[in-house]
Amino acid sequence: MSGGDLEREKMVFQKKRVDLDQRAVIARLEEMGFSVLNLSAVGHGCPDLLVGKDGKNFLLEIKSKNGTLTPAQIEFHKNWKGHSGVVKLQSLGDFLNGAT
Repeated sequence: MSGGDLEREKMVFQKKRVDLDQRAVIARLEEMGFSVLNLSAVGHGCPDLLVGKDGKNFLLEIKSKNGTLTPAQIEFHKNWKGHSGVVKLQSLGDFLNGAT
Protein backbone atom coordinates (compact mmCIF):
# COMPACT_ATOMS: atom_id res chain seq x y z
CA MET A 1 0.00 0.00 0.00
CA SER A 2 1.42 3.39 -0.94
CA GLY A 3 1.74 6.30 1.50
CA GLY A 4 -1.13 8.13 -0.22
CA ASP A 5 -3.43 5.11 0.07
CA LEU A 6 -2.57 4.72 3.74
CA GLU A 7 -3.27 8.42 4.41
CA ARG A 8 -6.66 8.21 2.63
CA GLU A 9 -7.54 5.09 4.63
CA LYS A 10 -6.56 6.88 7.87
CA MET A 11 -8.72 9.89 6.96
CA VAL A 12 -11.75 7.67 6.29
CA PHE A 13 -11.30 6.00 9.69
CA GLN A 14 -11.06 9.34 11.46
CA LYS A 15 -14.19 10.67 9.79
CA LYS A 16 -16.25 7.66 10.91
CA ARG A 17 -15.25 7.84 14.59
CA VAL A 18 -17.94 9.50 16.70
CA ASP A 19 -17.51 10.18 20.42
CA LEU A 20 -21.13 10.77 21.46
CA ASP A 21 -24.36 9.70 19.79
CA GLN A 22 -24.27 12.47 17.22
CA ARG A 23 -27.72 11.67 15.83
CA ALA A 24 -29.26 12.03 19.29
CA VAL A 25 -27.46 15.36 19.84
CA ILE A 26 -28.65 16.66 16.46
CA ALA A 27 -32.22 15.50 17.06
CA ARG A 28 -32.35 17.15 20.50
CA LEU A 29 -30.93 20.44 19.21
CA GLU A 30 -33.42 20.50 16.33
CA GLU A 31 -36.30 19.75 18.75
CA MET A 32 -35.22 22.84 20.70
CA GLY A 33 -35.36 25.04 17.60
CA PHE A 34 -31.68 25.11 16.62
CA SER A 35 -30.59 24.90 12.99
CA VAL A 36 -27.98 22.15 12.70
CA LEU A 37 -25.53 21.45 9.88
CA ASN A 38 -23.47 18.27 10.23
CA LEU A 39 -19.85 19.04 9.27
CA SER A 40 -18.31 15.81 10.55
CA ALA A 41 -17.46 14.55 7.05
CA VAL A 42 -15.33 17.64 6.29
CA GLY A 43 -12.35 16.34 8.28
CA HIS A 44 -9.06 18.27 8.64
CA GLY A 45 -9.96 19.29 12.21
CA CYS A 46 -13.25 20.95 11.24
CA PRO A 47 -15.78 20.76 14.12
CA ASP A 48 -18.62 18.25 13.94
CA LEU A 49 -21.59 20.62 13.88
CA LEU A 50 -22.55 24.16 12.96
CA VAL A 51 -25.47 25.14 15.19
CA GLY A 52 -27.50 28.34 15.11
CA LYS A 53 -30.37 29.92 17.00
CA ASP A 54 -31.53 33.47 17.75
CA GLY A 55 -28.88 35.03 15.50
CA LYS A 56 -26.02 33.18 17.20
CA ASN A 57 -23.84 30.49 15.62
CA PHE A 58 -21.77 27.84 17.37
CA LEU A 59 -19.20 25.38 16.08
CA LEU A 60 -19.47 22.22 18.18
CA GLU A 61 -16.87 19.50 18.54
CA ILE A 62 -18.68 16.50 20.00
CA LYS A 63 -16.65 14.45 22.48
CA SER A 64 -17.40 11.84 25.10
CA LYS A 65 -16.60 12.58 28.73
CA ASN A 66 -13.05 11.31 28.28
CA GLY A 67 -12.72 12.25 24.61
CA THR A 68 -9.72 14.30 23.54
CA LEU A 69 -9.11 16.56 20.58
CA THR A 70 -6.94 15.32 17.72
CA PRO A 71 -3.92 17.40 16.71
CA ALA A 72 -5.85 18.62 13.63
CA GLN A 73 -8.78 19.71 15.85
CA ILE A 74 -6.46 21.56 18.23
CA GLU A 75 -4.91 23.39 15.27
CA PHE A 76 -8.34 24.29 13.84
CA HIS A 77 -9.55 25.64 17.20
CA LYS A 78 -6.36 27.67 17.65
CA ASN A 79 -6.61 29.25 14.19
CA TRP A 80 -10.38 29.85 13.96
CA LYS A 81 -11.04 33.58 13.56
CA GLY A 82 -14.83 33.58 13.75
CA HIS A 83 -16.80 35.74 16.18
CA SER A 84 -16.90 32.84 18.60
CA GLY A 85 -14.58 29.94 19.16
CA VAL A 86 -15.23 26.26 18.86
CA VAL A 87 -17.15 24.62 21.71
CA LYS A 88 -15.96 21.20 22.87
CA LEU A 89 -19.28 19.52 23.64
CA GLN A 90 -19.10 16.81 26.28
CA SER A 91 -22.54 17.48 27.73
CA LEU A 92 -25.53 18.77 25.79
CA GLY A 93 -26.90 20.22 29.04
CA ASP A 94 -23.80 22.34 29.58
CA PHE A 95 -24.02 23.74 26.05
CA LEU A 96 -27.75 24.47 26.33
CA ASN A 97 -27.29 26.30 29.64
CA GLY A 98 -24.73 28.58 28.01
CA ALA A 99 -26.44 28.99 24.63
CA THR A 100 -30.00 29.77 25.69
